[in-house]
Amino acid sequence: MSSDMLELCKEYNSIIETMFTDRQAFFPNKDGNFFNIGMIDYWFHEFWDKLPECKAVKGNSARVHDFRHAFAVHRLNQWVRDGQDINILITYLSEYMGHSNYADTDYYLSLVEEFYPEMEQRLASINADILPEVYHEEE
Repeated sequence: MSSDMLELCKEYNSIIETMFTDRQAFFPNKDGNFFNIGMIDYWFHEFWDKLPECKAVKGNSARVHDFRHAFAVHRLNQWVRDGQDINILITYLSEYMGHSNYADTDYYLSLVEEFYPEMEQRLASINADILPEVYHEEE
């Protein structure tokens, strides 16, 4: 999270704590509880459907979770590009995303199209050892 966004969240938190002292949700509804997914989806589409980007989406309409998924996948792929240790950093990503177990975060370890050429290059020497060239003799 950027430092300016962190400061905004801290300021919001100090204000909302005075209204809902025992809250669990960071953004509580009027009763201090979590919003249901239907309401979040409704609000998302109130904004998303008015953006020009909405018209560029092919197939199914965008969902809030699509942005969360894209963030996680791109973050993991960027760590690989940067030579970071995914096994260590995935624990931080899991905590950041609010997952209760690492299997929920492992779901995001998927290959995105733009990363495939780099992965193929990184695995070339390994693949050569595992799958040696097979020469076909003509009869």
